[in-house]
Amino acid sequence: MSVIQFIQGSAFSPEDVQVIVAAYEKACARLAQIEPVAGMEETLAKKIIGLAERGERDPEAMCWRALDALSNAPDETGDRRIG
Repeated sequence: MSVIQFIQGSAFSPEDVQVIVAAYEKACARLAQIEPVAGMEETLAKKIIGLAERGERDPEAMCWRALDALSNAPDETGDRRIG
């Protein structure tokens, strides 16, 4: 899955899109070291896009903040998603 599908038609500049893609790819790679990424791509993409919408432009910070938010979010059973 690509983060691009979630930002099509947005007001992000080409440079912003590069940052978002870099953050998303980095976050997916880091997450894959812990557990399978399947099923979490959309949530991860939306977290990163939300950070970009609030002005974050550091892909490393976006990666870690999105992973942190994901790890603290409960899944459908009420358990933490990752970690």
